[in-house]
Amino acid sequence: MKDKRFEFETVIKDTVNLCNMDKEKKAIMNLVLDGKKILLFGRRNTGKTSLVESFVIPQWLKKNKSGLYAQVDLYGVRSLTHISQRIALGFSEGFSRAFRAKSAFQSLIKLIASLRPRMTLDNDGISRIELSTSEGKPPHFKDIFQKINEIHLNDIPALIVMDEFQDIAGIEEAEGLLRDSLQRLAATIPVIILGSKKHLLSKVFSVPKAPLYNWGESIEITPIEYLEYTTFMKERGLNIDLDVSTYLQDCMKRIPEPINIVCYNLLKKAGVKKISLKMVDGNINEIVQNRRGRPQEFLSTLTYSQARFLEVLGKHGVIKKITAKQVQREARLTSPGILKIVAHFEDMGVIYKGDMGYEIADPFLELHLRRYGI
Repeated sequence: MKDKRFEFETVIKDTVNLCNMDKEKKAIMNLVLDGKKILLFGRRNTGKTSLVESFVIPQWLKKNKSGLYAQVDLYGVRSLTHISQRIALGFSEGFSRAFRAKSAFQSLIKLIASLRPRMTLDNDGISRIELSTSEGKPPHFKDIFQKINEIHLNDIPALIVMDEFQDIAGIEEAEGLLRDSLQRLAATIPVIILGSKKHLLSKVFSVPKAPLYNWGESIEITPIEYLEYTTFMKERGLNIDLDVSTYLQDCMKRIPEPINIVCYNLLKKAGVKKISLKMVDGNINEIVQNRRGRPQEFLSTLTYSQARFLEVLGKHGVIKKITAKQVQREARLTSPGILKIVAHFEDMGVIYKGDMGYEIADPFLELHLRRYGI
């Protein structure tokens, strides 16, 4: 029997510990198996990467045992060179993983000869490749996509996954060049793009003049139903009723990662005891206290105006109109000053704009500010 537990601070590798997402699993797999292009988005720590790694990729590999998948993390990229480095790394790892057999590996090396592959052996004696140009730099990502296409056309199925894609926003020419590269891929190569920063994704995919406007099929990761998460908690040994579970989920903004942290701590402390609202509050307060150093270190990097604004936002929880006169008075900032700070924090992923308004993305940071201030 598989071990059912609360996992956090890691990519969940086993779907048994990924709460629900049955609707998303079905929708994504139907599109992937049809070779479609997909934009999978939702706020941070809602399980997008875990969903792809624990379910989508393994299911795709079951149907394409000799397939090549390139998984790329674009978090924090700042230039076209950075993008090429990340895509080259994703392709190298995918190629080495897909063609473990020496004969297949060596025969397919010919297909990517123009990328100047250098064969190495890892600690287990398995062949790997490193890519470079004659100048020792990573090959341009358009050349890597072209080679993935050629491999696919040689009857080897390919899948491309790019995480935190919105971080290409603002890099000169990145959107246009990536759009061109993606358009040149065979129609039967599925591509999954993941993103968490809603305002940047809008700039990349929703603005009519943007090169990637209306690209692909969109799937949003929405909050898990209260009852579904309650069942998930009970299956892992937590003795909790729906009303208390609902309160816990709301305290953690219905985000799986912090919910799992609280549940893990409750189970550790309470065991088989019935969980009460008081116990939830106590454990959350304990977690905030034990994690106090993290937000303090982050706040120390901010200007006083930035920290003061976060404190005001944390006190309110959610602010519909971010430049309202009351907010300006409390933060002691002008409307342009607030907008500048908000734009900065949105880019950092510190602030999230949802349907109800602006809020601090991390519930533990918000609770820290309420308890300790700046």
